[in-house]
Amino acid sequence: MATLEKDRKSRRYHIRFRYGGREFKRSLRTGNSKLAEAAVGRVNETLMLIETGRLAIPLGADPVTFILTDGRRETRDDVQLITMAELIESFVNARVPGAKEASTVATEDLHCRHLKRLLGSRTLVTSLTLNHLQDYVRARLVETRRGRPIATETVIKEVATFRLVWNWAARNEYVTGPAPIQGLVYPKRDEKPPFMTWAEIERIVSCHELDAYDEQQYWSCLYLDRLQV
Repeated sequence: MATLEKDRKSRRYHIRFRYGGREFKRSLRTGNSKLAEAAVGRVNETLMLIETGRLAIPLGADPVTFILTDGRRETRDDVQLITMAELIESFVNARVPGAKEASTVATEDLHCRHLKRLLGSRTLVTSLTLNHLQDYVRARLVETRRGRPIATETVIKEVATFRLVWNWAARNEYVTGPAPIQGLVYPKRDEKPPFMTWAEIERIVSCHELDAYDEQQYWSCLYLDRLQV
């Protein structure tokens, strides 16, 4: 049975458990009680699976690393016990009120919901690879919004939010190294109409039956003359 301890100096939690007649203690690198308790629950579940024979530790694997990563990793490499859902929760809770515009916060939250949904809420962050992110890009590009495919530009911005969260996690010692996004392949970006004057856009809108999305695409390319500015 795994238990928690909180270090008085660092204010971070440590997990303690027994396996093979030995006792082990490892830092969880978090002071968040919810994240620490979730980690204990996963370790206890893994220990139970091993004890009942439903999960076997591979020959030559480090048992502590194997147990701490829910059986996902066999060798220690600066392991951190945190899932996508837990990392995003920590990132959101760490925001300083008023430091970002409300629209920026809303956009980040939307991107994080998609990241958590497609990468997996229970996926360990340290297990993510370039292939996982490439699968994310593919999955998003076949989805639709209001009957239209998700734009390449939108997916690029979502991956940028993933990098933002990852960099925050690295500064707070949840992960190490750069975000696994170097080398991602995207289709060509959607081309927007050229810049046009107010009168040109009004003429196009009045002469064609455009839906709200297409009309917005034209207005986003509005060029204001000096008087309008």
